[in-house]
Amino acid sequence: MTAVTVSDLTMHGYSVHPAADIFPLIEGPEFESFCEDIRTHGLMEPVVIDAASGQLIDGRNRVRACNRLGIEVAETHYLGSDVMQHVISHNLHRRHLTDSQRAMVAGKLATRAIGYRNTIAHHAPEQMNDIVHLPPTRSEVADLLSVNSNQISKARTILRDGTPDLVALVESGKASVTTAARVSGLPPEEQDDYATRVNAGADPVAASPPDLNQQRHDATRAAKNPPKAPRRKGSQHLSMLDSIAETMRVWREHSLKDITELDSSVTSEEATRLRDDLLESISAVRRINGLLKERTA
Repeated sequence: MTAVTVSDLTMHGYSVHPAADIFPLIEGPEFESFCEDIRTHGLMEPVVIDAASGQLIDGRNRVRACNRLGIEVAETHYLGSDVMQHVISHNLHRRHLTDSQRAMVAGKLATRAIGYRNTIAHHAPEQMNDIVHLPPTRSEVADLLSVNSNQISKARTILRDGTPDLVALVESGKASVTTAARVSGLPPEEQDDYATRVNAGADPVAASPPDLNQQRHDATRAAKNPPKAPRRKGSQHLSMLDSIAETMRVWREHSLKDITELDSSVTSEEATRLRDDLLESISAVRRINGLLKERTA
């Protein structure tokens, strides 16, 4: 389901060119302020009519404001051949759009896959002169509107599966394409209920369904990297004492024998006494270690 756009209707006597619907209309307080500015200063910039089709290509909001205020609409005509480029160049830098709003614009523009230009050139060289008139590729639109391909994909999902209320919610800047793309997977009545709640002031993220892809990703990461058991207090000291006791045992078995062999002045009685002292020290270290293990278990 796709949104109903202004080009499907007649706007105050004007037939609106489909290209004009690429950008969202101004709504709410912003439109009220826009009307007040025209009331105070008059219409400073005429609306633009495509000379070839006679359709309105720039100035939908000015037409709406003038109609509300009862002010005559001043017109000028576009004589060029690239209406889409005219619309984009006059709206892209004139209005402050969020990343998601630009993504929705890009989603409407990007109707060809990356590489389509090369496919046409390879299989039908005679069509090369007409290629510039084809709708742009996703990569071209991403560069033009400063959005990434992932955002454009989400916008196209919303435009394809979203209800008019959900599409309008994103175009008004009240919800992101990331959140709305998840909502677009819900039944139409649930999408509209979501849009109603957000328009009434609900947080758009909190009111949306959970991100199942992110949940699966988190679960996979958790399975691959299970949390390590917290190290008990004093465990590093226990390991150190174990190491000390083992070192002392090995030294007791070998080093004293080496001393007696290197220094003949060390008698066997002295060696035995040193060995016994060392044994007592080892026993003391092991008793301390055992006590610590009991108290930190």
